[in-house]
Amino acid sequence: MGKISKKEGFKIPEGYFEGLSEEIMSKLDAGSLDLPKSDGFTAPDGYFDSLGKEVLAKEQTDEIRVIRLKPYKKLFFAAASVAAAVVLIFGWQWQSSQSVDFGDIASGELQAYFEDNSTGLTSYEIAEVLPIEDLELDDILESNLNDENIVDYLEATIEDIDELNLNNDD
Repeated sequence: MGKISKKEGFKIPEGYFEGLSEEIMSKLDAGSLDLPKSDGFTAPDGYFDSLGKEVLAKEQTDEIRVIRLKPYKKLFFAAASVAAAVVLIFGWQWQSSQSVDFGDIASGELQAYFEDNSTGLTSYEIAEVLPIEDLELDDILESNLNDENIVDYLEATIEDIDELNLNNDD
């Protein structure tokens, strides 16, 4: 690219714009403007008579190609409905085959639940509500106690064996 000249190719004589507005206004007031009587543009004879018919004929013959914005939308809906049906069928079969009983829950899980979720009841209040007629010692304790284990425990924890009231001699 060559150098671009900063000089413009047009020059205006000095004082050109100083009296321009007054000169234009005086010519408007005097009506001495040399304006043409016609606009200078002409249309052929009968051009607008047949123009409407030609435009309609072109509009009816040209086919417009329609471009879909989301062509796979129906395919996505179909795939989603099939997936939902499969999930429902397998979910229904899974739920119907499994049943959970109270006996399936481990005692440690129950104990952890009661420790984590306070019921607002003390152990004495809970004991008052539980029926003890059908309750046995083996149901409460995790391991079976035999007489030797009980005697060993008592010997280890009690200092004076006479404090135990083993005989009801009151």
